[in-house]
Amino acid sequence: SRDGCEHEAILHIGEESSEKDIELPLQDQVKKLKEEIHRLKVDNLRFHLAEAMENNGSQPHDLHENASFKEKVGLLEVQLSIYQKDFADERRDRERAVLNIEKLKDDVKILQNDLMQHKLLLEDMEPVIGIQTQICKQMLRESRETLATTKAELEAAKEEIAVKVAQVKQ
Repeated sequence: SRDGCEHEAILHIGEESSEKDIELPLQDQVKKLKEEIHRLKVDNLRFHLAEAMENNGSQPHDLHENASFKEKVGLLEVQLSIYQKDFADERRDRERAVLNIEKLKDDVKILQNDLMQHKLLLEDMEPVIGIQTQICKQMLRESRETLATTKAELEAAKEEIAVKVAQVKQ
């Protein structure tokens, strides 16, 4: 009867994977298969535990066999507990990872939005920047011309002063 259950479970997995897996991304398929494997391990342990309890109740045992049976049951219970804890931990970690992924996706969308707004702002500013650059260049040219004129006038004034000083000294 156990082999029949395993065979049905394998068929069940095969049916699910052939119909639904076409639509699911690979990560989801892996997740479902891991969950199914875990479920099968837990079912297998439960089956062995039930079988052992059944055998214990139906057969007379000596003290050594009874202790061995109790040890086996204890080990199976511990294994079952470990599998259940591992499964719960993996599920919690997966859920946490999914939440982190969703948050990161939201952050990326926000950053892409900000980038687009900055690009649009820069495109809007380009004509203004171009005009300001032309104005600055014109002002620089005018300042250079004014400086050259002022320098020439200063040189002329120096010469004129030098001439007048020379005249006064004579």
